[in-house]
Amino acid sequence: MRSLFDTHPDAALPPQRDTADSPALSRESVDGDSLASSLTWFLCLTMGSKILGLVRSILVCRWLDPASTGLWGMGQAFMDMAVPLFLLSIPGCFGRYVEWFRHRGQLHGFLRLAALVSGVTLAAGIAGALAGRRALAEFLFGDASYAPLAATCAVCIGPAAIFAFCNELLVALRRGRNAAQGHFLRGVLFTGLSLSMLVAWRCDASSLVTAYGLSFALASLFVGRCVRRALPDRFHVSPDRLEPIGTMLRLGPAIAGFWLADFLNNMFITVDRYMLVNLSGQGAQETLAAVGNYESAAVFPLLLTSLATMAARMVLPHQAKDWETGHTDRVCRSMNTALQTAGCVLILGSWFLVEIGPFLFSTAFHGQYPSGQKILPLVVTFSTWSALSSVMMNYFWCVEKTAWCAGAMLAGLLTNILLNIWLVPRWGLAGAAQATVVANAIQLAALFCLAERHGLRLSRRTWALALLPILLSWSPEAAGAAAVVSLLLALRAIKAS
Repeated sequence: MRSLFDTHPDAALPPQRDTADSPALSRESVDGDSLASSLTWFLCLTMGSKILGLVRSILVCRWLDPASTGLWGMGQAFMDMAVPLFLLSIPGCFGRYVEWFRHRGQLHGFLRLAALVSGVTLAAGIAGALAGRRALAEFLFGDASYAPLAATCAVCIGPAAIFAFCNELLVALRRGRNAAQGHFLRGVLFTGLSLSMLVAWRCDASSLVTAYGLSFALASLFVGRCVRRALPDRFHVSPDRLEPIGTMLRLGPAIAGFWLADFLNNMFITVDRYMLVNLSGQGAQETLAAVGNYESAAVFPLLLTSLATMAARMVLPHQAKDWETGHTDRVCRSMNTALQTAGCVLILGSWFLVEIGPFLFSTAFHGQYPSGQKILPLVVTFSTWSALSSVMMNYFWCVEKTAWCAGAMLAGLLTNILLNIWLVPRWGLAGAAQATVVANAIQLAALFCLAERHGLRLSRRTWALALLPILLSWSPEAAGAAAVVSLLLALRAIKAS
């Protein structure tokens, strides 16, 4: 299959090799960490970081009232969405194109160009958010009096974006160990700073937002140093200089695809909360309390979803390498294995959460979030499908069909918006959760169908595991049946391999 750059004259250049006549990278710099090594470090450090995050989230829900929890949830959702939006999702392209530019001796030029463009758009985005902080507060929190908090959120986007840029570059350079260490360090810092500030300063959302920005700023120092070590000066440099305008024009479709996908994905995740704030017809405090209940229901499912999403990011550079070298069969096997593994783990984890849900809400959250407990089965259902969609998107990045991927997400987003407009005024929080379940099902089905249309052969076992999560929202008994079936399918897959 033709690549994005096949029409450019430089595409005919062979990959640069280590020879006695030309300085090049060391073997470690060329190959980076192996997939097994990356995933090992990822699992060890990321699990530690996520456990810390889980403890932090539980304590936040215990210490804050539902309205303050909702305030923090909306602020965090905005900051997480703004990072790729303001960076134009350029770092998201690293996993796909760093290898291409490195082989042609143009990696340094490409990274300088990416840093320049990302820096300009980031500064413009933060300045715009600060200038419109009152309107932003009205949209996010339902009350313009929260403008100071909206301004703090805008400032904290800067260090978060720097961390994302460096960490995505480490993953693209196959430095999974350093990327996992960066995430772990950031998680430790955020947990320590947020809990300390809640106790010693202010027990409200402003402490959490400030700790969010400080943790990214400090962790950026570490990942920035790792990037410098991963980019030694002895890179082979091509005599053909990188043309900034021509490069951006050639990369434009891919960058637009990544940006649109990130925007749609983040909007998809948060649109139900925005609908609750702006369509529920209640006062600001009541609406924020509903969002707080939503956040409490997502605390534990989000742990599983974030692990699957980060694992997919780790695997992408290796799948891209197989695709570039013509091993498309490896990509197909890798996608089926990833989807089956993620599906089984997510379903088992979701079933466990449904079983212990009453205990968690009564003990961990002191019974402050009864509405969150009621919608937990719905939340684990759409969280499982959302995680599988994140894994599925890797295939579209490899084959450079991001427009189709964005189309599937757009279909899901429009479904979510239309259903929320209808259901939120009638059923409130439960309506928002039901709309998100249906929207995630449509998005995943569209991704599966489009992937098969573009050459991915999905096994019947993969399809079966993708359909099972619907049972999680029916009843505890149905969720248990889904867990048993997923485990049997996983055992059959292991036996077959």
